[in-house]
Amino acid sequence: MIKDVQTLFEQQGVHFSGGGNYPNLMGYCPLHGEVPGSSKPSFCANVETGAWICFAGCGAGGLPQFLKAKGHDRAIIGSTLKKIDYASLKKNAPKKKAREPVFLPEAVLGLWDYCPHELLRDGFDPDVLQDNDVGYDPERNRITYPVRDINGSLLAVVGRRENTSYGKYVPYSAKELKKLGVKLVPEYRKGETLYRGHIVYPSMYFSTNRQEKVYVVEGFKAALWMVQNGYPNTVAIMGSTLTDTQASLLRKMGKTVILCLDGDAAGLKGTEKSGIKLIDALRVLTCKYPENKKQPDDLSNLELRQMIEGAVPLSKNNKRTKTKNYYNRRT
Repeated sequence: MIKDVQTLFEQQGVHFSGGGNYPNLMGYCPLHGEVPGSSKPSFCANVETGAWICFAGCGAGGLPQFLKAKGHDRAIIGSTLKKIDYASLKKNAPKKKAREPVFLPEAVLGLWDYCPHELLRDGFDPDVLQDNDVGYDPERNRITYPVRDINGSLLAVVGRRENTSYGKYVPYSAKELKKLGVKLVPEYRKGETLYRGHIVYPSMYFSTNRQEKVYVVEGFKAALWMVQNGYPNTVAIMGSTLTDTQASLLRKMGKTVILCLDGDAAGLKGTEKSGIKLIDALRVLTCKYPENKKQPDDLSNLELRQMIEGAVPLSKNNKRTKTKNYYNRRT
């Protein structure tokens, strides 16, 4: 067993400098060969959760993303994470052993380690797809999108189906995963996390720049298109309205939120409801799509930039009226 998360980081070449406030420790980043004493440390990690960021630009994420950045394959990543003695991190643990959380093994993504050519035809950069672990299932003709919790652990794999009779984006079921050799399957509930939240959350959490913005879109493709066009702090809610859990994660980031939900009727309604959940804690801006355009991946780089620059603040005065009407409708 590996003693704790800090030990794992140290075994992978991180030299912690002694700076920071536990559990957020500063260290020297091994990803770009930072040497202790040669510069100020640029690596910061939460040694309880594994969330990390390199302020020099190497990236951010959870333990799986750090090990991937170190060049380890999926099998090594999975076996390494299993060795961490998470139980030793629990202070004042109850006498009865707590049930360990269940996550999908990282190795399962290797089953669909193929490039989705449909997305290439739509103009997506293969490097962006690979960086976000987007794959393709040739047996079932599905584009695969991994969904992770805020610490980067794999909660589910969502497949985009050609036949949409039973839903366009559907997580692989426990039955399907067990046929593929996955013994334990997490109880994934849609809306309990943010797509790409494991990358954006630590980046925002550790940032002291109050001018940072988080961009919120509806779906997987929309998020990847935003990233490709220069908006890396983009998350997707995988629906048309923020859930309470997702709103809580955004409030913890403490940054301005720009809602870029779809421009159709459901998206406009979702923008109103989502804004209500955020406006008391954050500055919230909303976007207006160009005529005949409904989602980010319909827009060129110029159109996207013009839409973002034209985002307007969601007024608290408007919010009070909308909140009253919204809750009246519910009751």
